Amino acid sequence: MKKRILIIGIVLAALVLCGGLFLYITGISKRPTGELVVEKWPGQDNAFMICDDHVVVLYCRNDEVETLVIPDTFWGKPVTEVNQYYCSMYEEPTVIVLGKNVEVIGEGAFYSYESLKLVRGGENVRIIGESAFEYCICLERVEFGANVERIERRAFSFCDVFSEINTSDKLSYVGELAFENSGIKEIYLPDTVSVAPDAFEGTMWEQMQE
Repeated sequence: MKKRILIIGIVLAALVLCGGLFLYITGISKRPTGELVVEKWPGQDNAFMICDDHVVVLYCRNDEVETLVIPDTFWGKPVTEVNQYYCSMYEEPTVIVLGKNVEVIGEGAFYSYESLKLVRGGENVRIIGESAFEYCICLERVEFGANVERIERRAFSFCDVFSEINTSDKLSYVGELAFENSGIKEIYLPDTVSVAPDAFEGTMWEQMQE
């Protein structure tokens, strides 16, 4: 009996170990690959991943910088993506400036930046990732929007004072709870867009459509 229990325990431990290893490997595979470069700017340290034909900004550590800048290029290559859970440590910015080449704002990139009020630039942003601006309770405005194709789930959830985004016919998808309990009042939704039933749950925009 004891031997059987021991064998079962060993098998379960092996399964847990294999499962953990699988998650670790698949997690790594989703990260951008290339040369990691950390560069110090006045009041701001950035980490970049230099890929073959583009650059991903991985994280930022800022020291009392009110305006956080994502550059157009780095080492002569376009900065196209703000990585998931990009982190601004110490002081949260009130303004973020996105470079003209940024196309993807990753999952949770600016999650719960409670001091953030304005996002400037980013005219070529195509994808706003899951929870990218969730709980940015002071966010009033983003300047990008005309080229946005996808607004993923919870992208602007609980952005209390965020009232409008300038979208166009390029918008093809608005995910679950994308604007949940936000202040959204104005958004253009083309006839071809796919909108989750609860995308605007708890918003004035939802009430206006009833």
